[in-house]
Amino acid sequence: WKRIINQCIVDFDSFHKYKIKANLYYQIENYQKSIECLERALRYASDLDQKLACKRSIGWTYCELNDINNALHHLKQLLKDGHVLSQKFPEHYANIYSHLGVCYTIKEEYETAKEYYYRSKDIAEKFNLTWALGQVLINIGELYKRQEKYNEAIESTVHALNILEDNGYLEDVGICYANLSVIYAKQKEYPKAFEFSKHAIAVAKNLGNTEVLKRRNNTLN
Repeated sequence: WKRIINQCIVDFDSFHKYKIKANLYYQIENYQKSIECLERALRYASDLDQKLACKRSIGWTYCELNDINNALHHLKQLLKDGHVLSQKFPEHYANIYSHLGVCYTIKEEYETAKEYYYRSKDIAEKFNLTWALGQVLINIGELYKRQEKYNEAIESTVHALNILEDNGYLEDVGICYANLSVIYAKQKEYPKAFEFSKHAIAVAKNLGNTEVLKRRNNTLN
């Protein structure tokens, strides 16, 4: 597969070659290799947009490695002029604030997480960033679930589901269904949990995502 990918990207410049490779390594969950490619791409970045894309991806990938301190270090570096840059690069900053919220959710610093999530939500709503808005609403739902505020968790997740479904983000719709299943299961509302699990499995099956299908079948069991 490496040979095929190298043939496909032969005409790209160095930045895009390494950025594409980083994305591919991320997809196959080789996160350390993804970070290495992102760092190489950063050396070839020609403008601030490209630099922000690499730096926030590095921060988020450290989060996927559960290296939260490194994730926070990289993401917080991007906040120095965030109040200005968020107007010029709203999509980046909606994601940066949401990533920070995830990091603090993992650290169980829920009030700080909530603050970052709502900054992300404000940017996404202001600039009509439907995918980013759906993502942060999913994350807010997860935050409320961890706090056992199940009504709020359901409200936020259903809101995300509606936005993502209306805009065709089907994989993320499946995530919403799976999350709703877990929330209802925690409340011992098993028939509702079962129904949402079936919806989540159906989305994964339709998309041909066998790994997600396997995970959601395990949740259903």
